Amino acid sequence: MAAVIPVSPFGAPIDFASWQAFRDETGVAVVIDAAAAFDTICAASVPAVVSLHATKVLGIGEGGFVVATDANFIEELQKRANFGFWGSREATVRSLNGKISEYAAAVGLAALDTSPVTRAGFARVARTYREAFAGEPRIVMQPGFGECCVASTVVVAAEKPGAEALARALAANRIGSRRWCGGGLHRHAAFEQFPRHQTTHSDMLVDRVIGLPCWRELPNEDIAQICDVVASVCA
Repeated sequence: MAAVIPVSPFGAPIDFASWQAFRDETGVAVVIDAAAAFDTICAASVPAVVSLHATKVLGIGEGGFVVATDANFIEELQKRANFGFWGSREATVRSLNGKISEYAAAVGLAALDTSPVTRAGFARVARTYREAFAGEPRIVMQPGFGECCVASTVVVAAEKPGAEALARALAANRIGSRRWCGGGLHRHAAFEQFPRHQTTHSDMLVDRVIGLPCWRELPNEDIAQICDVVASVCA
């Protein structure tokens, strides 16, 4: 058996139709890792998994949900997330308890009520970063970020001097940052012993990508200061 897990990085839009066509043509199962893509998710028969972690645009603390237009798939998923029960109290398939708690569900409903305000806050932060970096060709942001999509993270890439130097410069100015890619999944202790093909792109992302401060109430003047530090280091 084989499966492909395309990733929607930091909430970037993903071409659902193309992956659906790939699955139909090859017979290979496809599941979209859309953890941060609540803002750009769309209906497709290819299932997508969205995170509801506290750090996401729609955050409820923990949990997530699966989106798909395939009713049979969703029914099977519900069965396997509910002890294997379906129409009776007898477990009919291998399963687990994959339901979110009633409390988390209530938090989620409240978060949906305020979702437009939450999104607007993240959109302002995203636009302010994009406008501040508009004249900096050495700093790359995701296409469409702050325009067609927003996320609860702000990620930039800089070929020179690279993420490590940027992190040091930001820290020297008492500004936090995060190396979202870490050293690459293939270097984590749990996975480093597994066979793998070339990791050229992963290594490039590790070297170049860094996460900058992002929260809804982040003042524009603080964003300007952060961008000034990043731009000065890249210059």
